[in-house]
Amino acid sequence: MDDCQNCTPTKKCILHIEKSDYRTDFGKRGFLDNFYEELFSYVINYEKIKNCIKIKIDIDYSEETNIKSEKFFEILNDEEKLRKVIINYFEMQNDEQLDKYFSSLIINKIENSDSSIDGSSLQYYLDEFFKEETIIFEQIFFPTYDARDKFNYMKIIRKLKKIHFDACKFTTKFFDLTDIEVFFQDCEFLDNFSVSNSAILENELDVVYQNCTFHRDVSISKANDKNYKINHTLFSDCAFRKKLQIENIEFEKGVFNNTKYDDDIEDKEYLKIDKLELKNCIINDTFILEKYAINKLDLSESTFKSKVKIQRCDIDEATFYNTKFKDLADFYQSKFKKVDFERTDFEKISVFSESEFNCDVDFKYTKFLGKSIFRDTVITGKLDLRNSIFDNEANFLDITSKKREKKEGQFIGEPIDIKVANRETARIIKNFYDNSNNIIEANRFYKLEMEKREKELNLKNNFFEWIIFKFHKISSNHSQDWVLVLLWILNISYLYYFVKKNTYYYLDEFLGFILLLGVCILIYLLMNFRNYFGKIILIFSFLLFMSYFSIDINEITNLINPFSIMTKGETLFLGLMIYKVIIAYLIYQLIISIRQNTRRK
Repeated sequence: MDDCQNCTPTKKCILHIEKSDYRTDFGKRGFLDNFYEELFSYVINYEKIKNCIKIKIDIDYSEETNIKSEKFFEILNDEEKLRKVIINYFEMQNDEQLDKYFSSLIINKIENSDSSIDGSSLQYYLDEFFKEETIIFEQIFFPTYDARDKFNYMKIIRKLKKIHFDACKFTTKFFDLTDIEVFFQDCEFLDNFSVSNSAILENELDVVYQNCTFHRDVSISKANDKNYKINHTLFSDCAFRKKLQIENIEFEKGVFNNTKYDDDIEDKEYLKIDKLELKNCIINDTFILEKYAINKLDLSESTFKSKVKIQRCDIDEATFYNTKFKDLADFYQSKFKKVDFERTDFEKISVFSESEFNCDVDFKYTKFLGKSIFRDTVITGKLDLRNSIFDNEANFLDITSKKREKKEGQFIGEPIDIKVANRETARIIKNFYDNSNNIIEANRFYKLEMEKREKELNLKNNFFEWIIFKFHKISSNHSQDWVLVLLWILNISYLYYFVKKNTYYYLDEFLGFILLLGVCILIYLLMNFRNYFGKIILIFSFLLFMSYFSIDINEITNLINPFSIMTKGETLFLGLMIYKVIIAYLIYQLIISIRQNTRRK
């Protein structure tokens, strides 16, 4: 627009001035007529057309005698006559009418020859010129058109065969660009827009729309029952402010081909799509969505025959109903606030590494036919694998319910146990760890499996089993927490010690013990269950506190010893027997909990 001779610093020309809706622009007297005339003048370079046709005539009729350049035909040398012919060439959209017009136009007789250069030849040369010529529309603001209007500028567009739209704006809802090579770069579409299947003008990224912004809904759908196939990749680095709706389309290539960044991807801003619906489609080439912020993603009933990479995306709501992934499906570092996997097939590798699911995740009737990777995946809600099918190995290493800080490629801190929707989910993950001899991680999900089993038990129908599970949970967190067992041993031993020494002189010590016990329980509940260092400090603090009250530690140790009854020959009373049984059980749990990195039982 800076090069436009018709624009001034205070006023834009008819090509570059802002346009409104069709009714408003039509109501401005001469507005759309002037746009048509100026666009025609923008496209037509008479001197270039004339020279091109002369060169072609020289080539085609070089063997004819007595042909002199000044006698080619008078139309080429008369700009007004040439203009009239070209206007008719663009105005007449009916092929039969156009052929009839040019056939009746005798241009030049060739001397001493039966041949002549007539209008059909001129029509052919004009066709050839626009097949070879690339027209660049730069910063032009295209209004809405009506096919019935005399000033319908699509009559000009349809005659062109290679078009580069550079930083243009459009209020029109549709361009019929069939059989035209086009490339839209840095353009804006201000109204709803329907994408047509056009040929592609050669460009670096091999896409139709590059770095364009669509302010309203964009749709791609077939107009009839015939198969509708798009042969080229459509979008690269485009922003969609509203909905992108694609239905019943087969893509020979991918839908998106965004720029690859050599630098850190974190420096790239999120592109935006309000809603992306890709329903009942077939994508034959790689499908890539990278660093997009999407409010709603729906890939229902679609089949992806090549690799799918939905990476580093921020998605509020995603639906994968009856979606088929025939090759790699990679969701690396993507975030989901709500997601639905139902009847989804992952036929090869599926990757959810470092993905974040801030919601419940239910892989309902989902098939994992290839390897599945959930390494360092964050799931804040419940995970449900009960109705999933795994036909290959899976990796759930360091799956966690809370996002961890990452420095120099390494995560800091221990993963936090996820929530499982049912016992079967915990069992499935536990079995995968067992099969890979990862006993430590398997123990995490063994504990979750036991917790779910505990919730399944009914107090009335399974009273004794319910009691056992409750006691197992309280005493050792299902054999997972040796510090908890040790605290129980110390607390029960001190409590038995005070009962045994039930005198007035031990009242202060007993009250101190009760106070300390309450403090220990509170601290323990507030402490991270995997913070062993903090738990050890808690135990030593407990022992030091009790030593302060001058309690005989040796007596406590003797009480803890389950074999003291045999070594000292003392009488075994009922209370002492119960105490010894409890201590023996707790010591057993202590041993099991300490050895949890090698075995569970």
